[in-house]
Amino acid sequence: MTNRRSRLVLSAAALGLPVVMGLALAGGPSTAGAAGSTLRFFSKNTSQTITDASGTPLPASATPAAGDVLESSDLDYVGTHSHHAKSWTASDHLVCSLTDATGDATCFGEFAVGGSLIYADGVSTNLFGTGTSVPLSGGTGAYQSVTGGSVVSKEVGKSNNSDVTITLQ
Repeated sequence: MTNRRSRLVLSAAALGLPVVMGLALAGGPSTAGAAGSTLRFFSKNTSQTITDASGTPLPASATPAAGDVLESSDLDYVGTHSHHAKSWTASDHLVCSLTDATGDATCFGEFAVGGSLIYADGVSTNLFGTGTSVPLSGGTGAYQSVTGGSVVSKEVGKSNNSDVTITLQ
C-alpha cells in the first residue's frame, strides 16, 4: 500500500471523520445544523499515526492488525479538493481501534466549528473500503438536534487528504 490513509481509508475524518460544518456552501451558519442538511469539505490532514495495542508507532509499511489504533487530525475547508475556501473553518479529530484484520473498527470522532461539535461516539465502521462511511451519533450547540447521519470520506489521490460529505439527520 502506498500510504497509511490508503490502508485505513478515512475523515476523518472527516467524522473525518472528517471536516466540519459551520458554513454550508450555500445558506451559511443559520441552515448548517438543520436535519437533512448536506455539508461538503476538503479535509487537509495535519497529523496521523497508527500505533499497536501497546502504543508503539507502526511504520508506514506495516499491515494493521486487531488492536491497532489510528489517530488523525485535519483542517477542513468548505468545498471540495478541486474548489474550496482559501481558509479552513473547521477541524476534526478521529480515533479508531481496529477490531479485526479486515478493517472493522470502533471509532470516536469530533468535528469542531465555532463553539459547536458533530460527533460519533463508539461507532462501528470498516476502514479498508473506498469511500469510508462513519455514522454520526449527535451534536452540540448549533448541531444539538443532530441524532444521526453519516460522514463519507473519499481519499484525494495518494495523499492523506480527502473530500468529505456530511449528511445530518
